[in-house]
Amino acid sequence: MCGILGITCVKGRKISHSQITKALFDLYVLSEIRGKEASGIAVKQGAEIDIIKSPVPATEFIKSNEYKHLIFSLKSSESLSAIGHSRLATNGQQSDNNNNQPVLFNDTACVHNGIIVNTEEIYSRHPQLKTNSDLDSISAAGLIDQSLKKGNAFEEAMINMMHTIEGTVNIAVLHKQRDVMNLASNNGSIYYLHNEAEKIFIFSSESFLLKEFLKRGNFTHLFEHEHITHLPAREGIEVDLTSYNVTKYKFELDHSEKVKSKNKCFISVEDL
Repeated sequence: MCGILGITCVKGRKISHSQITKALFDLYVLSEIRGKEASGIAVKQGAEIDIIKSPVPATEFIKSNEYKHLIFSLKSSESLSAIGHSRLATNGQQSDNNNNQPVLFNDTACVHNGIIVNTEEIYSRHPQLKTNSDLDSISAAGLIDQSLKKGNAFEEAMINMMHTIEGTVNIAVLHKQRDVMNLASNNGSIYYLHNEAEKIFIFSSESFLLKEFLKRGNFTHLFEHEHITHLPAREGIEVDLTSYNVTKYKFELDHSEKVKSKNKCFISVEDL
């Protein structure tokens, strides 16, 4: 399974640019155990989303000039959300960067951990979502983007996507015109740290990785009174990039038993 990671902090935060840089560095280094075949990042500040990705391990990716330039160009006075990916290839060769993550479909960027098993059905019903990528994750981004363009709320777009997809989905999503970061899972493989006073939200694919992240000491003071929180299966969470309101939501999946029978990867990360 791949690793997803991220940090969101809003305008008025107390943490410095160097602390954000260090947090991303540590998250990538720790997440490399989840997949070493490709790495990438999507960063939203304002109405733009910058994406870079490469078919290299995370520890090599974060040393690249392209990555360093993006991180150093972040504006400390603005809200930002960065979502990252460390890939274990399933669908699509990582040598073709179109198959690596984050993926971008129109205005919607996402990182996805899991396997979507009904992409052919999705593209048959929604041929406008088909791209030149072999990556299953692009179907999720396309469904969300399509729903948002219809004027649906972000939460509704995420739930609609989850109802359409069969397989395992742990996903973080950004949109150019929506000032939120959205997380959702249908099997419970997302964990997060949340400090409302300091306006910072950090997530990862495993609780163990966040425990190791805190042991490194750079953010212990921010989360000494906070606990690593599990995002349960069939739940989502939305972080507002303007107000830092953190909103949880739930969804039901009528095809859950079919998903389990089709996809052996439909298990909690704690079972791996």
